[in-house]
Amino acid sequence: MYLAWNKMICILCLLSSFYFISCCANIHLLYDDKWENVVCETLFLLDFITKFFLSFQDPKNQSNTVYDLEQIVTNYLNGDFLKELIPLFPFYLFKWKRNRQNYFFIIKLIRVERGITFLNNQQQSNIFKDYQNMHLR
Repeated sequence: MYLAWNKMICILCLLSSFYFISCCANIHLLYDDKWENVVCETLFLLDFITKFFLSFQDPKNQSNTVYDLEQIVTNYLNGDFLKELIPLFPFYLFKWKRNRQNYFFIIKLIRVERGITFLNNQQQSNIFKDYQNMHLR
């Protein structure tokens, strides 16, 4: 179940990055509390909270999975915690002259790394390779 959730969040990371870069480029485009934006940010918040309870592979012994909550939290705080916390900040609450607050959306582009990492996943490249092999024969 988490794999499907992660796939959806990774795709959302890529799609929202395009949206936020367009917000930065067009200072007349306002990021309001549209339901789409609220839903998107809520999904990112749920994913952020989920990471505090998600087991992980022990880096010292890859065959061992860590389920201890204290170790999970410590691992997350020392890992991707800040990269996922900073984009959750509601930058649209700041109102500057001539909508200059939109430039803060560049910070939300941190999420694109997660989406690109997902696309570079070996499983994804294998699917593409199989598709090419099937059509090149």
